[in-house]
Amino acid sequence: IKTMGRLWILSKRHHQTARPYQLVTPSHEVAPLKEVFVDLAKSSMVDLFMETESNCLLEASGCKDTILLLFRFYDPHTETTRFIGHGLAQLEALASSLLPIFNHSIDRPRDSPLLMFEVVGHKGMVLKVDPSLTLRQLELINGDIIVFQIPPSGFFRFPTVPEFAKFKIMSK
Repeated sequence: IKTMGRLWILSKRHHQTARPYQLVTPSHEVAPLKEVFVDLAKSSMVDLFMETESNCLLEASGCKDTILLLFRFYDPHTETTRFIGHGLAQLEALASSLLPIFNHSIDRPRDSPLLMFEVVGHKGMVLKVDPSLTLRQLELINGDIIVFQIPPSGFFRFPTVPEFAKFKIMSK
């Protein structure tokens, strides 16, 4: 099975996480993967992320000012998060424009309410995303992770992403 994809160089962030930062050069895009690794190893850049069509939720290719975002879903019933996919988004898009896409990915009506959070560190730090702001106003960059969830109804041990993130850090 041949899968088309693009390679992104991973960058270590100040809080010791690694996220896709920039696409490999055009010459690397057409080279065999082994050659890409050998060439990037010369400059100590060998950690790569493969963006594939199979888990792409949105595509804004050809547009200026786009960023690669990674998406996760938190389920308070099971107290788990799972990777949903990735996508290229325009920086001028409102965060609310992601909601119909997220709802579709979890088989809910497009206009169903969702909560969104940005993962900002490895120590369980998450920020609530204001859907009325643009991605630029939220200061999102390549590789940022957006976690979304259905608003909790009823009692849960960890009803929202921030409580769950704190629990995961405290239990380590």
